[in-house]
Order: sequence, then structure tokens, then C-alpha cells
Amino acid sequence: MSENSDPTAILVHGAFADASGFAGIIRELRGADFVVVAPPNPLRGVATDASSIRGVAAAVDGPVVLVGHSYGGAVISQAAAGLDNVVRPWLIKRGANLPLVLIFAGVIGGLLAFGIIGLFIGPVVLTVAYTLLVAWVKEDLPARGAEEPAAKASV
Repeated sequence: MSENSDPTAILVHGAFADASGFAGIIRELRGADFVVVAPPNPLRGVATDASSIRGVAAAVDGPVVLVGHSYGGAVISQAAAGLDNVVRPWLIKRGANLPLVLIFAGVIGGLLAFGIIGLFIGPVVLTVAYTLLVAWVKEDLPARGAEEPAAKASV
């Protein structure tokens, strides 16, 4: 596949479904110019299925977002292990020290607020907000402590 800076979404279906269940989501994501792949999940056990999905993800040149429905969530959790192009390490693990609860809250909140696309939006919004808040607090606390004595001295 060609080099792409936008992430490729790989949608993995659950145990009692097939990839055709993603038809509406695929249509919407492709309409928004996303590259979307919905490979068949062989349903031969988590290890075998994860190996199959890992092969699909490894063949993509560029970042990958793995999305799993139901049983597909267990599959993508194992499939992502050892892959360098999966977006989660790209967005969250690269030098960021974030609480796992924050990431989980972002996933759940995003899913409730925005539907399936919220799986991507929620954690990113909370991660950015948390990082900015921490930077603001670290920057603001020493500045306030330093300003007060100078202000009292000039009065």
C-alpha cells in the first residue's frame, strides 16, 4: 500500500457478525476521505484472529487505527502488540505520562457523545486538555509565588 500520513482505519467485526455490518460507517468515513479496511475476522480463536489482523495492519504503510466491535476488541488488543504503526502508541505513549483512567474516560465519553467516531475523538480531546492543564498549572504556580512579594514591595 502507498505511504499515507492520515491513519488507515481497520475495522474488526465481532464473533456473530461479518464486515458487512460496518457498511454504513465505512461509507461515512470514506466520504470524509479516510482510508478504511474491514478485513474478515477468521474466528478461529483470539491468537489466530489477532495474527490475521496483525498481518493486515503490518501491511499498511503509515499509521493505523484499529477498531474492534465486541469480540473484535479482544482481537485488536492482541493484534496491536508489537506493531509500530498503530495510532494508540503514536498519540498516547510517545513521551506522555497519562493516567489510564483518563484514556478510558475519553473512550467511553467519546463513544457516548459522538458514536463510533468518538472512540478516536474522546481520548484525543481529553489527552490534549489534560496535557494543557498540567502545563498551565506547572507554569502558573511558580509565577504567582514570584509575583506576590514583588507586588507587596512596590506598595
